[in-house]
Amino acid sequence: MSKLLPLLVFVFWTVMLQAQEFNCRVSVNADKMTGEFASQVNKDIFKSLEQGIAGFINERKWTDYNFTTQEKIECSIQLIIEQAVNTEQFVGKMFVQLSRPVFNSTYTTSIFAFQDNDISFKYTASQTFDYDESSYLWTITSLTAFYANLMLAITFDTFGNQGGTPFYIKCMNIATSAPAGEAGWSTSSKDSRNRYWLLDSYYNNPSSGTFRSFLYQYHRLGLDVMYQDLDGGYQAVLNALQTLSDMARKSTNMYCMNILGMYKSNEFVNMFSSASQEQKQKAVELLSVIDPSNSAKYEKLR
Repeated sequence: MSKLLPLLVFVFWTVMLQAQEFNCRVSVNADKMTGEFASQVNKDIFKSLEQGIAGFINERKWTDYNFTTQEKIECSIQLIIEQAVNTEQFVGKMFVQLSRPVFNSTYTTSIFAFQDNDISFKYTASQTFDYDESSYLWTITSLTAFYANLMLAITFDTFGNQGGTPFYIKCMNIATSAPAGEAGWSTSSKDSRNRYWLLDSYYNNPSSGTFRSFLYQYHRLGLDVMYQDLDGGYQAVLNALQTLSDMARKSTNMYCMNILGMYKSNEFVNMFSSASQEQKQKAVELLSVIDPSNSAKYEKLR
């Protein structure tokens, strides 16, 4: 038994290391918080909130898959507290970023970035991070769970065509269980670029399947094969951009398209800067349709 015990401990910790999916860096910043009650709020509670969110997303098991330490999803969540409505009710914004490694390289590619401007929640120092997939218990845990599942959905979509569907369904369940009037979940929200429209463009919209296929074609069939077949990788990327360009000509109001350039434009430019002149010309033609706001940046590739 004495010889077996170390082995059991090793197996236990190996399973524990494989269980969780996220390596998420969380920060909560209330340095510029305003409002009548701002001076009455002990800002130490926001450090507790930061630790609570980090523990909730990093220590919880979100899927049935076992992730090794190297496979953990790299992401960040930054919560900015802008106003104290009272000493327990706060308003702010949240910035979420997500990346994934490119196969057989040291390069990490950004696959999602979003600023949620419609955050309103209640928090006290003694608050427990209660969460139930079947009900909406508390804004912060439901909000964090929504973005955790969205990040899983997008990550899985980049590795398998439409692979993130189960996690989009979980996002839908969270969104539909939110109380009426809860900030950021409906078309009647003050911000038209909110979680409702985000989820609509990634999952509910009839054109969302095309965008999700782009995520797979671009990352798995393009970036991931460039280490062994550079020209083949370029061609796969151009094929993916062609798919997206065709969609952009038909669906001009897709929110996922509007934010794509925010986290991909520099990568597009850097990638094609070493391509052939013909590939550059084609890339500029497609990217100017997909992301017209950055067309001047793409034109420099010519």
